Amino acid sequence: NITKSGECDNIFKRKYICMIKTQKYMCHVEFILTQVVGVNYLDVYVECSNKIRGISCLELVQNTLFTSGIKDEYIDIVSYDAISEYYCNKILPKLNKLERNLRKLLFSTYIVNYGTEYYRATISDDMQTRIKGRIQAKGTEQKKEIKRLQEFFYSLELADIQKLLFTPQWTDVESHSQQEFLANHSDLSKLSDEQLRKAFNQFTPQSDWDRFFSEKIPISDIESTIDEIRQYRNKAAHFKFYSKSEYEKSKRLIKTLNNAVIRAIRITEEKDFAATNMKAMVKALEGLSKTMRELRESLLKTVSDSITSIIETSMLSISKTMDEMAKTTLSGFVSEDFTEFDEDYELTEDQEL
Repeated sequence: NITKSGECDNIFKRKYICMIKTQKYMCHVEFILTQVVGVNYLDVYVECSNKIRGISCLELVQNTLFTSGIKDEYIDIVSYDAISEYYCNKILPKLNKLERNLRKLLFSTYIVNYGTEYYRATISDDMQTRIKGRIQAKGTEQKKEIKRLQEFFYSLELADIQKLLFTPQWTDVESHSQQEFLANHSDLSKLSDEQLRKAFNQFTPQSDWDRFFSEKIPISDIESTIDEIRQYRNKAAHFKFYSKSEYEKSKRLIKTLNNAVIRAIRITEEKDFAATNMKAMVKALEGLSKTMRELRESLLKTVSDSITSIIETSMLSISKTMDEMAKTTLSGFVSEDFTEFDEDYELTEDQEL
């Protein structure tokens, strides 16, 4: 039952109050109707025991109004939407965590593959120019470079991340490999079908998603998922209309992607970091083995025949050991035992942080 709330000093304003039940809870609701030259303003205030119940009550009032036929008589314009405010405030922290985790994954992946030259090696000139413009580094070239390395990923917007991940392109490293291949095979007709297929697969432009991330994040519709999250992000970031159904859907998408990204970070840091270190060790061992072989050959030329066989046997044994170490260092060093992807997997608050 709605009752009029006494008299107002303003003859163009009327107040009405009522109690509205949402689920099993009662909320005190006040309607204030103001008229200004043919325009009606309706403010709805809710008092309830907590915010969730208050928002549920506002949703009930809004739905009742909008399904009452009022749209046939009036053009409804919402000026202050407390419901959208509530859901925007709820989704923004989840978007915050997702974007920070995405940046962490990008940083770890590009650094482990390209070192501090990462953005020159794999990021297009256009995007480099755009991001440098946002950073606006000042000082000497060295200081500018340090500033760009520090802030590059923090200057990426979600749309930039989409473009970075899903645009097929050659990296500088791949372009050089392609040029070297063509220089060594000027007549491609001499290559077998198998060699041509291998070269085609190797030198076909790839997106960074296919190059680095697809095996770590097995989400089949990943590009559309990120695009949909980006659209929800823009609505929340600009404080536009944001309904409960939009909140629930965006929360599910963000949860699925964020959990997958956290797993990919773990794989990168536990597997890829170790593999990169091992490759560096293998390269060092191969260099040492080569040095030992060269030393053996040098010694054999300068010593007497009486000790040649002793040196040759010893040095060959050492060199062979080095070669075997180089071949087997990576074998079994990195565990492949990672939890299988499950989009319903729940992370604890500590794991999310």
